[in-house]
Amino acid sequence: MTDAGYSSVFSGLGIAAVAGGIVLVLLTPTLRRLIGDKVAA
Repeated sequence: MTDAGYSSVFSGLGIAAVAGGIVLVLLTPTLRRLIGDKVAA
């Protein structure tokens, strides 16, 4: 792979990481509720 290929891969990973972080932040309350229900039950 060339340097340009590496930089495009890293920028893609960075974008994916940011998007994943946003999704996690948005889903955390829902996941906590689901986990809490399972623990309570």
